[in-house]
Amino acid sequence: MDELRDRARAAGLFAPECVAALLLLAAGIILGGSSRPSIGNLLVQLLALAILTWLVIRGRIALPPGRAARIAVWLMLAIAALPLLYSVPLPPAVWSRMPGRDLALRTYAIAGITPPWHGLGLRDGVGVLSALHLLAPLVMFLVAVRLTVVQRWALLYGFLAVTLLAILVGFAQVPGGASHALHFYDISSINGALGFFPNRNHMATLMLCTLPLAAAGALAWFRERGDEARGLALAGATLFGLAIVALAATSARAGLVLAVPVLIGCALLARVMPRGSRAAGGISPLVLWGAICLAMIAVVGGLAYSSIGDALVTRVQTQGVVDADRIAFARLTISAIPRFLPFGSGPATFPAIYAMVEPLADMRPYFINHAHDDYLEILLEYGVPGAVLLLAALAWLGWAGIAAWFAADAPDRPIRCAASVGVAAILLHSTFDYPVRTTTIAILLALLAALMMAAAPSAEAPRPKRVKRRTRIRIA
Repeated sequence: MDELRDRARAAGLFAPECVAALLLLAAGIILGGSSRPSIGNLLVQLLALAILTWLVIRGRIALPPGRAARIAVWLMLAIAALPLLYSVPLPPAVWSRMPGRDLALRTYAIAGITPPWHGLGLRDGVGVLSALHLLAPLVMFLVAVRLTVVQRWALLYGFLAVTLLAILVGFAQVPGGASHALHFYDISSINGALGFFPNRNHMATLMLCTLPLAAAGALAWFRERGDEARGLALAGATLFGLAIVALAATSARAGLVLAVPVLIGCALLARVMPRGSRAAGGISPLVLWGAICLAMIAVVGGLAYSSIGDALVTRVQTQGVVDADRIAFARLTISAIPRFLPFGSGPATFPAIYAMVEPLADMRPYFINHAHDDYLEILLEYGVPGAVLLLAALAWLGWAGIAAWFAADAPDRPIRCAASVGVAAILLHSTFDYPVRTTTIAILLALLAALMMAAAPSAEAPRPKRVKRRTRIRIA
């Protein structure tokens, strides 16, 4: 045990940055599952603030090295500053001339109130809350981007351990339905595995991100010698199978659809594994993925004859693969966007705007809190400035993901490629839902973005230079 602790300390696993990243990630997964203001989200943000304050006091915080990582930090700061700009008070002669403010002016006129100074957004005073949502992701990126290769592997397995806890909680929630005591929120999905989320779709997003990270861990360590390496590989492979079962247990149709490209990305990870260990007695990728495919067939076959599989099939048969309501949400959101261009309606205004444009004949007996398409909601609330930042963020993530797959000599290439698959899953799911609006997925996206960057160099002691000696031969 002492030897293992000494090895972990020498590898930097007890370094403040590594411990801080693991604590923030665990707190985000367990406490940050809601997209609404909650005590859990507040605690996560306070933890992020404490970590940031401590790092500043100790002089351990700075812009990360590398142009790409610095661009990401400035981009995140710009995204956080945008909702703050919508809260800057403006005179009535300015904000009243913005498109879409006619209803607000008529409301003031009917109430007999002189239009006051007001922010650019229709809902005043929420810009700070929207900006603070990015505090924890920003801290996670600043910390994770500076981790070494060994620290990244440790953080990956720490993430898998916390995710295993969420999976077990989700399995325990399935039999009880909506009345189960393990539901942590008053308003939550009726059935399915939720984990620490109130929404089954966000649990599905977490599982989609778990699959490539678990696959990377299993593939990397299966090709190494030693009982410790094989144990870690077995743990990764086991969690890979459990994540597939948990994904089906959520009954999320979007997760079912997105599982196909994610599993294809997981299969491609076998192509980027280091080849040196294979000659040393590792297992070839062909044998590995043959075993994994057989295991997946066994898992799918077992689900087909279980209550989890029956619930998922019934939901698809009765409601279809794509929810008709979400198509209606998208259609009405698109129709409202031109009314507020070029600056949008402002942060956190979607529910009110949707209620304005929803026809009476189409009114539903439940509250529409989001567009269930993050890209459309951003366009509605932030207009052209939001679209510019969105395109810049997508371009950066796309470039970083492509660069990860072509980094042939990078020692952390498996992690970088697996992170790119997880990022793609989140971005694709954002067209059907709003996963990044939860603190958990926002932190996870920041972590995956940092893992796509090149790892920091290990703090190893410099090796002494070898001195070449010349041998003189004396000929007698």
